[in-house]
Amino acid sequence: MEVVVAGVTSACLIGGNARVGLPACICAGLSCGTVQVWGEDPSSPLMASLMSPRPAAVLAIDSVSVRDVDPMVVAGDSQGQVALFRLRNNPDDPFIKFRQRKIHQDAISAIRINQFEPTKFVCASENGNVAMIIMDSDRDTDMFNVGDSVNDLLYVNNSDICVAGESGLGIWDSRCVQQSFKSGFPCDSLAIHSSRPYQVACGGCNGSIKIFDRRNERFVCTIEEAHSGQIAQLEFNPDQPDWIFSTSDDGSVKYHNLSGETSIVIAQHTSLGYRSLDCCYDDIVGPLLMFGCEDESFVVKPIYELVGQNKV
Repeated sequence: MEVVVAGVTSACLIGGNARVGLPACICAGLSCGTVQVWGEDPSSPLMASLMSPRPAAVLAIDSVSVRDVDPMVVAGDSQGQVALFRLRNNPDDPFIKFRQRKIHQDAISAIRINQFEPTKFVCASENGNVAMIIMDSDRDTDMFNVGDSVNDLLYVNNSDICVAGESGLGIWDSRCVQQSFKSGFPCDSLAIHSSRPYQVACGGCNGSIKIFDRRNERFVCTIEEAHSGQIAQLEFNPDQPDWIFSTSDDGSVKYHNLSGETSIVIAQHTSLGYRSLDCCYDDIVGPLLMFGCEDESFVVKPIYELVGQNKV
């Protein structure tokens, strides 16, 4: 799949879902405040919806798709609003926005669904406020401040949240809202190891990738000069979790072995960076990888086609 999404500001990948009857698709947030879902037809989206009655640029987006469950999409915009969408098997009304709230006073910089408990998600603002939200609840949102702008964040278990920022990597216990770990490694992106959830990959502002082990609270692996520019996003290969994909401002998409001995260029642009990156399972073809360039183009392919069996 290759599509160009005009005005895209954020994107994630949704695997093919037999319940909804959708193939693998790209969910894109736009600068005009619209959330769109794109399939194999590059001429028009499968569905689209305004995120809010007061449109603002959709800066962060995430999705969860579990077999036999309608896929969910959560998005955040430049006015601090979040919206929750459900994709369902209904040709007349396939894209339902069933919740929309203003969470932060400033722009949302990162948003993630809790992969351990998908009824929860977390979103951060540019001024360092982090909100923990339950999707089907109207109760007050739990919130804390990390003291720095947040570039990325994710749950490392059902209660601990890993936060990446300019001042370093931090881990916060959401139950008591206390910081349990702090590192001075400035990072922009995070990914959790697909078979060792106690390990988190951190993409550095200096182009390096570090693997943090929560068991002994130290970095156990470093890929120096993984890129010549800032790392935008990271994703582990779910079938080969000792390999990791990365996108960067240096105009490349790469595939690295955690030993640091091998680094494979998947895509290269001469003048523009690659920003978006996501990986998910498809009911038919298995694991898929999506990467997006600053020219608003996206590519989605099975991972085995990109790396080949001889490279893993």
